[in-house]
Amino acid sequence: MTEQISRDEEPAYKRYAPFLNSSYNLYVHIYMTHKALFSVRYGEIKGFEVTPMELALLTIVNGIGGSATPAEIARWIMRKRSTVSGLLNRMERNGLIKRSEYENNKKLKKVTLTDEGRKILEQTGESDVLNDITGSLSDDEFERLWSLLEKLQQIATKDVK
Repeated sequence: MTEQISRDEEPAYKRYAPFLNSSYNLYVHIYMTHKALFSVRYGEIKGFEVTPMELALLTIVNGIGGSATPAEIARWIMRKRSTVSGLLNRMERNGLIKRSEYENNKKLKKVTLTDEGRKILEQTGESDVLNDITGSLSDDEFERLWSLLEKLQQIATKDVK
């Protein structure tokens, strides 16, 4: 009978920070994967003079009907409202979005895309490079990875105060 090795004794699970446990190494691995995907996507869109976060905001506003409140955007991109406010200020200065008041609520702001914002969204389209990378996974692998990441996210989200 073979002896089972604990996760913390397995060298493969200590690759990124050998002096820390496997859970921290998994965290670093997920972070490094995220950064690699982010960098590839940034390289793909940098010629359009928008950041990935600006492109995400354009995609979200367009995808949820063409207008959204800053609070809705903050929930979708998982950022604080103050962070979204700064992002909206920059994007409005750059002519990508427009903020206006709702007719029935002057305090509530509505974010809509400008023609320039729609043009950039159309030009960037769906990412070929991200499709290529995730396309390297079989349907089974994709489903397993999705399920495992969802499980970790649900547990982590539950613990966020």
